[in-house]
Amino acid sequence: MDYHKLQFKEDQIMKPFKQERFNIKQFQRDLEINILSKTDEKIVFEIINIDAPIANSLRRIMIAEIPTMAIHKVQVIQNTSVIPDEVLAHRLGLIPIIADPLQFIEKDDQEEYNELNSIDFTLVAKCEKKPNSKHDDPIEQQYTNTTVYSSSLIWQPKGQQAKLFAANPIRPVHSNIIIAKLRENQELNLRLICEKGVGKRHAKWSPVCTAFYKLMPSITIKNQLDAQRQEKLASLCPMKVFGVKGNQIKVVNPRNCTTCRECVREANGFEKDVELNKIDNHFIFSIESVGQYEAKDIMLQAIEVFRSKVQLYIKE
Repeated sequence: MDYHKLQFKEDQIMKPFKQERFNIKQFQRDLEINILSKTDEKIVFEIINIDAPIANSLRRIMIAEIPTMAIHKVQVIQNTSVIPDEVLAHRLGLIPIIADPLQFIEKDDQEEYNELNSIDFTLVAKCEKKPNSKHDDPIEQQYTNTTVYSSSLIWQPKGQQAKLFAANPIRPVHSNIIIAKLRENQELNLRLICEKGVGKRHAKWSPVCTAFYKLMPSITIKNQLDAQRQEKLASLCPMKVFGVKGNQIKVVNPRNCTTCRECVREANGFEKDVELNKIDNHFIFSIESVGQYEAKDIMLQAIEVFRSKVQLYIKE
């Protein structure tokens, strides 16, 4: 296999490490955050002039320390489906639930369930023969509840919950998540209890599908290339990082670079023409929400959790 070492700018990693006093005002002046793309489900942004430990702390907080509500207890009253009780409970726990966790407290082990620390759902479904159906009809037309979806989870408000969440009722994020498939006379009768928790306790409480960052690539074309080699270099990159403009090849999409190294492999003949670096204080984050929060709110909450950790450290 053709291996190539990544090169880094000398002034970034080659000089001896020097312990410098942290200057908060300098940090505030240098810090830069840019949002590159944003939807309710996903946000991509860059943070410039921070160190890797800070970037990684934010990433870990997004995954493991932002609270959500998730199904934690399942009382199986009846389950005659082919799915074992414990597998069914695990599947239910991974269904994301829309409920503002700030309105709830985490339940203590010795505490009873109440309207402040839990949410109740019921799921009742039975597969039965439809009247007047024909034997050669599709199975869905012959029977009811052949497929049980997350829409079958019915919220059972407790205390003042119905009034508190009247504007945004508690429910699964998606109504079309398949829970089980039933056949004639099979049934499910379940009582489910949601609790507040965080991802470091169990992944079902994590609010993100993915939360990762990468270093900003720095790509330099060192030598002049003729038109034929320019076209060849541009076509080599699967991410379309290079483009020819005005008879000159340029790096047009540096953020698209995945460091696949196609442009610097010896077999392709550009190893002396292209220099591939990484900028060690420029991080590109990508956050995709499970659905309980908008992606931007996950980022903002992670910053608040990080701030509280710093304040606690200063006090101690």
